[in-house]
Amino acid sequence: MLYFGQFNILKTKITACDYDWIIETIFKNLNNKFVVAPLASHPLTLAYLDKNNQRILDAIDIIVPDSQYVRWALRLLYDVNLKERVYGPELLLKICSMAQKEERKIYFIGNKLGILMRSFKKKFPSLRITGYIDLQYKPISDELIKKIDNEIKTSNPELIFIGIGSPSQHKLAVEMQANRPIICVGAAFDFVSGLKKQAPKWMQKWGLEWFFRLTTEPLILWKRYFIYGTLFLFFIIIFAYKKLLNNFIRRRI
Repeated sequence: MLYFGQFNILKTKITACDYDWIIETIFKNLNNKFVVAPLASHPLTLAYLDKNNQRILDAIDIIVPDSQYVRWALRLLYDVNLKERVYGPELLLKICSMAQKEERKIYFIGNKLGILMRSFKKKFPSLRITGYIDLQYKPISDELIKKIDNEIKTSNPELIFIGIGSPSQHKLAVEMQANRPIICVGAAFDFVSGLKKQAPKWMQKWGLEWFFRLTTEPLILWKRYFIYGTLFLFFIIIFAYKKLLNNFIRRRI
């Protein structure tokens, strides 16, 4: 179990930890509202450029590095050497595996969830799914949040997963009233259910997942990777340069 602390990447606190630490922390907070979000470079850059997005991320309890680039940024800026990222789809499966063993109740919020439910019944036949709500790609509104809160009160789950992509899922998680852990997992539902193809393991390891996803969904993802991904790298290089410059000045003094 690894926990190195929290570190600012751009303006957002990233918790440097492994799967074991974050899963144990989630299960220790089953009676509290406790929002967890694995984040890649895209929402971090959006928040750095926009105060409203930053306000939402600041309200999340724990943010973990979903992207290899965020993991590498931790190493470059703070000498924090995580062996692996905390990848949303993998975190989803690991938590559900433990929930099945401990007979914990799960609730899902996403899109096209009928396919996911069939997939989960095969993977986790005794998982206690108390309910789910298919948002059908509706925009997040106060009325929708109130509806979700009411349905969750009726279902009374112990863990809630949201998989509608960022930044919508983070806004929803922060504004919900449910006193339960809420885990934002992005495109994990689509990957687990087979609706979308995942990059091969070797591409994930070397930070090339963005390229694989771009080739499968170019019209949807080009802005995320070409604009926000490039900006993220630019900002991290600037911060790394400032770190080197400050270290040089200290040694000279």
